[in-house]
Amino acid sequence: MIGKRGRMRVLHCFMAAVLPLLIHCTAQAGSEPVVNWFNRGLPGLSPVLIDPGIFSIQGSRPHGALAISPEGKEVYWPVIPPRVLVVFQENNNWTEPATASFSELNIQAPSFSPDGELLFFQISDPGGYGSLDIWRLEKGEGEWGNRANLGNPPNSPRMESQPSVAASGNLYFTGFYDGGHMDRGIFRSEYSGGGYLSPVLLPESINGPYLDYTPFISPDERFLIFSSTRPSENEDNIRLYISFRGEDDTWTEPENLNILMNFNQPSRFPSMTPDSRFLIFLSRGDYYWLESGIIEKCRDYPGK
Repeated sequence: MIGKRGRMRVLHCFMAAVLPLLIHCTAQAGSEPVVNWFNRGLPGLSPVLIDPGIFSIQGSRPHGALAISPEGKEVYWPVIPPRVLVVFQENNNWTEPATASFSELNIQAPSFSPDGELLFFQISDPGGYGSLDIWRLEKGEGEWGNRANLGNPPNSPRMESQPSVAASGNLYFTGFYDGGHMDRGIFRSEYSGGGYLSPVLLPESINGPYLDYTPFISPDERFLIFSSTRPSENEDNIRLYISFRGEDDTWTEPENLNILMNFNQPSRFPSMTPDSRFLIFLSRGDYYWLESGIIEKCRDYPGK
């Protein structure tokens, strides 16, 4: 039998998959989001700069995706020098950026599980398995508990970073790939029986002789957005790409989202608002956002 906690996790996973669809349908009918997204009017299908004042703090440079809680009122992001900052929405306004309660030296890449119960991140720690490991925090009674290493697998004696988690618990991340630029590639580690299976490198269409990293997996695992320098190894050429996953677990040839967005600047660290309505990414130290409807314009969009 499934215990109370197990039933709650099943419910959370179900809501994580279904709630964005309900919100999206409601949004199509003309409703406004339940939170005050970033102090500005809503964007369309072209990238719009998010108010820099929300995510700016003197002496720090944004260096990662935004991690937004399911209710949309708690946002974490990593900066250089390495630490994690946070803002909260209070009285329909965002608080001033502050160092997160769990932040410490070398912590980066915070990422919520779709149900919001867990926060994943990367950190270099002597208690880990390699030079860089993925850890997680679990929230209880509104507070983050002690951090815990995900174990081996998915961590290894080498490097695991930039986690993104699906509603199934499956973990997508950047890992060591001998053959990729800077020895990086995108992996998936399936969650089964309370633990992670050995990571599998995603196919060659996603991992090439380029810099392919910073994955974002949709909660239902139907598409993957990542950053890539293809068709070169020049980091100034970094752009966002999307690949769709079929029912047979094959992945489509990645398509350049920057072309569809008509946005000719370096772009990386993709994420989405928890209602799935907006795509967010980092470019030259600033965050931009646009309607996720841009994804429907992709050549391989399901049902097109």
